[in-house]
Amino acid sequence: MCGIAGAYGKLNDRIVDAVRVADATQKHRGPDDNGFWLDQSAGVALAHRRLSILDLSPLGHQPMIHQASGTVLIFNGEIYNYCDLRDELLSAGHTFISHSDTEVILKAYVQWGPDCIKRLEGMFALAVWNPQRRELLLARDPLGQKPFYYTFLPDGDGGQALLFSSELRSLLASGLVERKLSPSAVSNYVWNGFVPGPETIVKGVVQLPPGHLMIFKEGQKELPSPQMYWTLPPAEEGKIDPVDVEHLLKKVLKEHLATDVPLGVFLSGGIDSSAIAKMAVDVSSSPVMTFTIGFHDSNLDETEAASRIAAALNTDHTNIQLQGNEFLRLLPSAMESLDQPTFDGLNSYIVSRAVRKAGLTVALAGTGGDELFGGYRSFRDIPMANRWGRRLRSVPKPVRNFVGALASGRSQEIRPQTRWGKVQSVIETGGNLLSVYQLAYGLFTPEFANTLLGKRPNTSSFQGLPKDRFIDLLKQVQKESSLTAVSRLEFSLFLGDRLLRDTDAASMASSLEVRLPLLDRRVVEAVGKLSPEDRYFPLGQKAFLRERILRGLDPALFDSPKKGFVLPFETWCRGPLKPSLDASFNEVDTIRSIGLDPVPVQKLWKAFLDNQPGLYWSRIWSLHTIIDWCKRHQVTL
Repeated sequence: MCGIAGAYGKLNDRIVDAVRVADATQKHRGPDDNGFWLDQSAGVALAHRRLSILDLSPLGHQPMIHQASGTVLIFNGEIYNYCDLRDELLSAGHTFISHSDTEVILKAYVQWGPDCIKRLEGMFALAVWNPQRRELLLARDPLGQKPFYYTFLPDGDGGQALLFSSELRSLLASGLVERKLSPSAVSNYVWNGFVPGPETIVKGVVQLPPGHLMIFKEGQKELPSPQMYWTLPPAEEGKIDPVDVEHLLKKVLKEHLATDVPLGVFLSGGIDSSAIAKMAVDVSSSPVMTFTIGFHDSNLDETEAASRIAAALNTDHTNIQLQGNEFLRLLPSAMESLDQPTFDGLNSYIVSRAVRKAGLTVALAGTGGDELFGGYRSFRDIPMANRWGRRLRSVPKPVRNFVGALASGRSQEIRPQTRWGKVQSVIETGGNLLSVYQLAYGLFTPEFANTLLGKRPNTSSFQGLPKDRFIDLLKQVQKESSLTAVSRLEFSLFLGDRLLRDTDAASMASSLEVRLPLLDRRVVEAVGKLSPEDRYFPLGQKAFLRERILRGLDPALFDSPKKGFVLPFETWCRGPLKPSLDASFNEVDTIRSIGLDPVPVQKLWKAFLDNQPGLYWSRIWSLHTIIDWCKRHQVTL
């Protein structure tokens, strides 16, 4: 788990210096070591910040160079099947001087070339320079757990140079990226509360999509496009025995436990994290450490439930108790940790900081269980809303409008910005499941989102997504059953563009590595082959994890409703945070400079303070966050 930065092309001194600055800005991602490699004649600069996890010795230093071929690698992440790959490479005649997964990747590339990427099971973003073939390979892991941002810069000779990094903010800090917002990204942010990829909030900076690679060759006239090497495959329902999935999960979990630094399992008291802790106990020969973040509010605190589960599992358990005033004190640094504006992610920062402070460097989490096994309400609500949308297509439009207006509460100046407030929009979809999903998850009704944006249409976006992304997702979900279609959308949008991105930025701000065994590619593919009965039903129960992974434990341990680690923003926004929000929403010039209309922004804030129904804190916080982020980083339209 580290940070990478680099450049390729005709590199002048300004671009080389920009790589150094981008690297230095990411020190929090890798406080243990750093390295820089430059071949000015080849036009390659590579930088690395190291958070030492496997083989803590200098033998794991990066950039790592293969002496015989001159191949150079920088890598961020973890490869969980590195031991198997190492054995295969040893059989092929390779020798190793370290015990790091970095050296395994390097020699896998030497042995198999770019095809080695398909053999890597893990989370990663990497760059490999091949001096013999004069080409640079860039790649990102299948699910997008590790970030990869890039842009193209004028090289001063009529061409373009590539500049890339693990964080968007480090590219801004380089001084060579124009601090301009992407208008379509602002529009999509207002809809979602985050920016869906591959675009970013900054104009000209894009993300390498998950499961993609790019190859730059010396002398090529056209810039390469990302090539997909993996995508979530269509479900093959009933093609695998649940026992085989259970065995695979435990194999993968054992690989995720490999580390040379302190590791613990985040135990929230819910099904997913308990399943991870239970498997860790089953496969580990040493005591398993678990930890829970406690909150002073008994309505939010999960330490009691988690402690009962830890006792049943016989883990070495720690409750890390935090007070409300500590959260408020940490909010400025939490806001600073956001790599892109997002209304979420602050919980992850608070948790990561507390865990790192407690002495752990690696934490295992249960992220992915809801997406895999139908744990969210969306698995019930989206198909139901979609069915009603199809049924009402034949109803005369005036009747549909009347029903929609009645449900949406049009009598209020600002109608509810909730799913009920979007009933008419859902009816108008006519049964398009992707549109229903986007409307359900959107922070605002489409009409009010346009009002916030000054009613300026953005032709490159559609329902909160880049148009090309919308069309691609639409093709994918049309081939799936409704439940698997919702799962695919949760993986791609909620998980891929929001949760994983926020987790990486928040955890790396505290130099903490978070591993997610349920999101191992092998697990995701295998679960897609389960029958619907084994995978989803009964809906919301995640019965596969309950009955197969957690068997032997008292079911009563999991009967209480899961509270989730949720900060009391609803109360704070009307209380101790009110002065900051007041100031933010009164910065009229700043609000205009980022493409928002100050009048509806201020009306929304007033309606929230007046406790108008259907205006949750997340709507307010999302606008405050983008205003704060843009001001903090001096970015405007």
